[in-house]
Amino acid sequence: MRLSSENRLLLYCSQPELNEVSRGNVKNLIGLPLDWDEILRSAYWHNVAPMLYYNLKGFEESQLIPENVMSQIKKEYYDNLANNMNLYAELRRVLQAFNEKGIEVMVLKGAALAKNVYGNIALRPMVDIDFMVRKEDLGSSEKLISELGYVFAGKRSLGWYRENNYHIQYLHQDKKIVIEIHWHILSKSEPAPIAISDAGLIQKWWERARALDFEGTKALMLCPEDLIFYLSLHFVKHRFQSPNGGFRGVFSSKSSLMQLNDVLRTIKYYRGDIDWQRLNFLAERYNVTNLIFTTFYLVREISPDNENELNDIPFESTPALFSNELAELIKNRMFDREYIFSVSPISFFYSIFSGNFHHKLMNVIRGLFPHPELLSTMYSVPLDSNNLYFYYFVYLYDFFTKNKKQISGSPSLREVKIIDKWMGPD
Repeated sequence: MRLSSENRLLLYCSQPELNEVSRGNVKNLIGLPLDWDEILRSAYWHNVAPMLYYNLKGFEESQLIPENVMSQIKKEYYDNLANNMNLYAELRRVLQAFNEKGIEVMVLKGAALAKNVYGNIALRPMVDIDFMVRKEDLGSSEKLISELGYVFAGKRSLGWYRENNYHIQYLHQDKKIVIEIHWHILSKSEPAPIAISDAGLIQKWWERARALDFEGTKALMLCPEDLIFYLSLHFVKHRFQSPNGGFRGVFSSKSSLMQLNDVLRTIKYYRGDIDWQRLNFLAERYNVTNLIFTTFYLVREISPDNENELNDIPFESTPALFSNELAELIKNRMFDREYIFSVSPISFFYSIFSGNFHHKLMNVIRGLFPHPELLSTMYSVPLDSNNLYFYYFVYLYDFFTKNKKQISGSPSLREVKIIDKWMGPD
């Protein structure tokens, strides 16, 4: 990857462990005239500010770093530590209640990674608590979580989420803590390549799950290969998801370094204990081999000095398994700190002429009249503002006048095609 000095420093310092080569490179970079405001903005965007502080604080050369920069990332580190301690304390309380009722719980994402895989809960930011229960335990789980002070926080009916989604969100209004109860990790409403709604996948995950101890409180977590499978699809999915949860016509690099590091840390932590053959079988079974190996390719790209530690990944012998177009798109956009929406006429008209009549009609409606949440994000207007709908006129003006350069730019059309190809049919 051809990166600026600022982005190279961030890349090195977004990893929990620096080998001697990486430490030498960081020392050299700190000595350069760097745009530290740029580094800060990127660190926050990628959710790696605590990691940046953790790595920089150990260098004598850190005295060359502006004091306000070090104080900001130090605060982020300790704020994240306090937040995660609070979330873990609440998770223990919830797990104890579920254990008493005999309901098995599988801890997912941050809560499963920060303590075990990262080895330091201050390094891995957590926004909420995610865990999975068996679908047959969903009713009992909803009743129990309500007894613990949580209320349903969905925008649609509870029945709709059970039928069309894979998790339900609950909020503790006093503690301001969000819990997502999962019974699956993906659904039929996801983009076509990852619309895995097969209950058999989850059943196997339960059978292979490993015990996890939260200071005497029992829980389960995914076995290494299932965890890598899950984290890889989670990474790819979030590259094409807008702030309001939509997919088509959007690209985002937000939190991508943190999510790639989740995969990297998991591979390093379980090195020698990963059943790569089983992971390959899973990828082939659910037709996501190219997405899994695309993630592996990008993990290697962010770990230039750690290639020897990643030799266990069966990638070099099977280069055809990863999607070069998709990988290059993500790699080239990795440090673009914005949600990139396809609002240019060229991408819009491309979408009109693809798919069946329903597909075309929906693309026209979505293209000309985006969801209010999307409009709110694009123009930084509060969602409840009376002026929001005025921005539909601004949007249409931008749509037809402010993207003229993109009409003649083949890269924009090429990227839209790559995204559209990845999304698959509606």
